[in-house]
Amino acid sequence: VREIGCSNFSAEQMRAARAAAGPRHFASVQNEYSLLHREPEKEVLAECGKEGLAFLPFFPLASGALTGKYRRGEAPPEGARLTASSSMKDRFLNDPNFEVVEKLRAFAESRGHALLDLAFSWLLSHRPDPATPIGDTLEALDELVRSGKVREIGCSNFTAQELCEARDAAQGARFVSVQNEYSLLHREPEKEVLAQCGKEGLAV
Repeated sequence: VREIGCSNFSAEQMRAARAAAGPRHFASVQNEYSLLHREPEKEVLAECGKEGLAFLPFFPLASGALTGKYRRGEAPPEGARLTASSSMKDRFLNDPNFEVVEKLRAFAESRGHALLDLAFSWLLSHRPDPATPIGDTLEALDELVRSGKVREIGCSNFTAQELCEARDAAQGARFVSVQNEYSLLHREPEKEVLAQCGKEGLAV
């Protein structure tokens, strides 16, 4: 492994781990974080910023509850993720969550957007949340493509390894381009990114 991280750690546990660590320290922490679960904002995000740790949210779209596909009083779509587990369904599709989701949907739609647009843009713009898992990112972007809101999707400042991870994680829409800094004074993409773009047929 190149780096190590932790998951579901409190700020206190992160501090204890740092105090006890030898030559290696955690480089990241992965905790649940979304518009429906903002617990990390109490202490964990501040601790990540203080210690320079990457924060990796899991369930950033509340396992689909923030995509707009689930509505109170209506049967979930056939084959939807939350139909496979009653415990997960009870955890995310409950009255308190629906109360929040309905308000978020109304807010988004009053401004000409879908709930998914709001949930996804919130994740992208929220400063302490720089690393949404690529699989969830592509799932959300695929929803935008299939709804006709965008025609194609691309990425920016991706490494060759990240391009490979995005390719492997894609279930629907795939990146068609990558936008990285490149000039006579900055030729970093020549090391790996340009070759990977050529291999995958991506525009640069």
